[in-house]
Amino acid sequence: AGDIQEFYVRNLCDDGVNYSPWAGPYSFGGYKILEIASGLSDDVIANGVGASASSTTNDVDGGDYAYLAKDFKVNETDADLTYGLPTSGSLSSPDISGLNYMLADYSANNSLRMETNGVGGTLTFTEVYPAETLYFLVVAGSGPGGMAGTINFTDGTTQAIGTTTIPNWFYSSDLPVVISSIGRVKTTTEALENPSGNPRIYELAIDIDAANQSK
Repeated sequence: AGDIQEFYVRNLCDDGVNYSPWAGPYSFGGYKILEIASGLSDDVIANGVGASASSTTNDVDGGDYAYLAKDFKVNETDADLTYGLPTSGSLSSPDISGLNYMLADYSANNSLRMETNGVGGTLTFTEVYPAETLYFLVVAGSGPGGMAGTINFTDGTTQAIGTTTIPNWFYSSDLPVVISSIGRVKTTTEALENPSGNPRIYELAIDIDAANQSK
């Protein structure tokens, strides 16, 4: 996402003649989609043909409701949906040009679902880059939720993420709304719902401290 450039740097030594080894590559000038290597815990997006419970492992809200993709249908003969998450998995920021997201595979774990207070998880990325800001897609079910955490850098240092309120997947505009009116399915009955403007997925920005932006 965005026009990413890579560069290498080295320092002039104290003798004014020799240089340190090259360091890098570092990226700048745009946005990079980070591929998640591990940490996704649950599949909360029904997709393809068949019972929604067969293509999900959990719900979003604790009430048996899950997201659905546009290609979801219980029976092959059912009408195609006119709502749902895009089959491509690609979403774009509502406010930041060039900032794009790629949802994880709808047929595998595609969320880090944190249900119990104080019990979280760790997302590890395939490749890492220096950054000024991390952007995440977030949502809470059956009311707002609180999230805190820690950013771990490759040099072993950390940065705390202060407690942030994550909005409920219905009605809120407390964070930028990346996508809305995508519908949901009740995995115990196959009942489909497409309430106006809901459910939603939000954008959360976490700023990296200036001292950590080269890490």
